[in-house]
Amino acid sequence: MKKKEENMSFEEYVKLRETRRVRETKRVIKQNAEDKKKEAKKSNNKEEQEVKNLVKKESNENLIPETLKIAKVLKNNGVNLEKINISRKGRYLTLGEIKQDGINMQKIIEENGLDGKFKFGRGVYTIRCAYKGTEKTEITEEEKREAEDLSLIERENSIAETLKITKILNGEGVDFSKIQLSKNNKFILLEEIEQDGIDMQKVIKKYKLDGKFKIGKKIDYLRESYNHPENYRITEKQRKEIEKLGLLERESAIAETLRIVRILRENGVDITKIKLTKVINGKQEYTLLREIEQDGIDMQKVIEENGLDGDFKIGRRIVNLRTAYNDSGTYIITHEEKKEAEDLGLIPQTLKRKFEQKQTAIDKKRKAKELYDRWMRRDRESLIV
Repeated sequence: MKKKEENMSFEEYVKLRETRRVRETKRVIKQNAEDKKKEAKKSNNKEEQEVKNLVKKESNENLIPETLKIAKVLKNNGVNLEKINISRKGRYLTLGEIKQDGINMQKIIEENGLDGKFKFGRGVYTIRCAYKGTEKTEITEEEKREAEDLSLIERENSIAETLKITKILNGEGVDFSKIQLSKNNKFILLEEIEQDGIDMQKVIKKYKLDGKFKIGKKIDYLRESYNHPENYRITEKQRKEIEKLGLLERESAIAETLRIVRILRENGVDITKIKLTKVINGKQEYTLLREIEQDGIDMQKVIEENGLDGDFKIGRRIVNLRTAYNDSGTYIITHEEKKEAEDLGLIPQTLKRKFEQKQTAIDKKRKAKELYDRWMRRDRESLIV
């Protein structure tokens, strides 16, 4: 709802809506006339469209074998099909537009008599969709195996590749239970992993890994494959490796924060008096669990008796929880978790008031829309009569 409308009285708001309703009724009458014209035109074009659909179906059926044939040529000429980009800015790439370091695509096209305008990106996409069963175009079992051998099937190959990299990271001490898959609404890259005692740049250089590898997205794929094996080609051996490496999604950050805060409260900690940040050498840092100081509280004893991590960034987690409470940030919080956060004293009164005002504005908009919709239904019914 616009700011101006929020400040109106109910009578002014209803009057404004009535004006809009009259204008909308006229628009509906005009639209009905235009729709009748379009319907007549559609009827005339129906036969033409059926012919186009038939041609498109035949084209897609030829697209898969043609794409596989070209993919073989590209692989034989050193193109890495697993890392090939099939689209750019929402448009599928043609064969001539494909670029890869050390590859002269124009030379490959000329020497093998290929068509540079062939929509290779569309072909690869069709193969992947047909392979998963989400495309009406049929693909034979032989073509499926061929697509796998050529590394054109993205997710299945992704499982093996991701497991290989996660094994290396696990061997170097990376704790996957503490890894954050996304940051600022984007999946993290391998080079963006940050954990105490881990020099990620050194690990990348040592094992010749790609720092731009989308580790966050790939682990998300692994979890999806593990949870829905019926939709992905994942072996039982790979499922066991995922479990062993601790790659399965565990307690959410919000749930973990609430659990730890419950423990603190049960041990007499006043949550409302926790200082979320501190200044060290002129730099502001988030407070760790072991740094909480309150009269009569032996924090070390609380940590040991409850099996907590003293380096847990309680200050940062509470800030993240409050941001999620306000329906922003990267963390998802449920209605029940919001209520629990309030009950635990984690939400300041100012933030609660702001949230309540926001909900009131949403409710006002919803009620106004319901009233407007009732008017429109009544008008449409009278027009039909």
